[in-house]
Amino acid sequence: MDNHYNNNNKLAMRCCLSGVLRKNLFIIGIGLMLFASGCSYLPEVQNLSDTVHVEENRDYIIITPNREWYSMTGLVFYPGGNVDPHSYVEALSRFAVSGLMHQIVIVKMPANLAILNAEKGKWIYDDFSYVKRWVLAGHSLGGVSACRLVHEYPSFFFGLALLAAYPQESSDINWWSQTVLSIRGEHDALVSEDELDSNANFLPPAIKINTLEEFPMNQDSKTVYYTIPGGNHAYFGQYGDQKGDGEATITREKQIKELVNILQLWFDAYNWDE
Repeated sequence: MDNHYNNNNKLAMRCCLSGVLRKNLFIIGIGLMLFASGCSYLPEVQNLSDTVHVEENRDYIIITPNREWYSMTGLVFYPGGNVDPHSYVEALSRFAVSGLMHQIVIVKMPANLAILNAEKGKWIYDDFSYVKRWVLAGHSLGGVSACRLVHEYPSFFFGLALLAAYPQESSDINWWSQTVLSIRGEHDALVSEDELDSNANFLPPAIKINTLEEFPMNQDSKTVYYTIPGGNHAYFGQYGDQKGDGEATITREKQIKELVNILQLWFDAYNWDE
């Protein structure tokens, strides 16, 4: 009896592991191909304001507003695949000092691939215990990994911002009770609008807006889609052009400004600090 029970347990475990591997094979395969290609995007020169303090350790780049009080809702960010995490410091520094001001933490990933440690963000409450609430964000493959983290730990985060990213079926969060903001650039040739549409059923109920003035204040639509006119895939950070991307018809400066504005409207709409 005991041997039969143990054999069944072993078989069930093997089946479970096999299922997990199948679900993650697609994402891991993409990451390994990027790593093998040797394609690495390094940060360009960035203009940092003296209104923020930037420090880092082996796990994080930490952006803190230079003032005595700031919001107790922070933003934790997963960089895009093979993109140096410092590439996002300028854009996120601007958001840090907008509105109520926010603590920002950019997570450093092994080989600059968030998919190799998608759960790293779950330690954010332990490492920054003075921040009461965290919103998760990710760019490109970093956004895919952020979806996986929310899928596994749905109660950890109060919102999810996806920059040129969408969840896979294995990280379906259409049941999630929190809000999602999905942003892409109009000329993004790496993540198309059709791709976002075809994976929309893996996110909570959605609404599309065409201008920032349309930003919804009612919370019936948990997911908000917004396309930055003239933008592309790479202009969410400061790392030059990206292979295969479309050509933007706006400046990087303009796209980052749009990003900061929509993030601030989103934070304001949900009143996380009340």
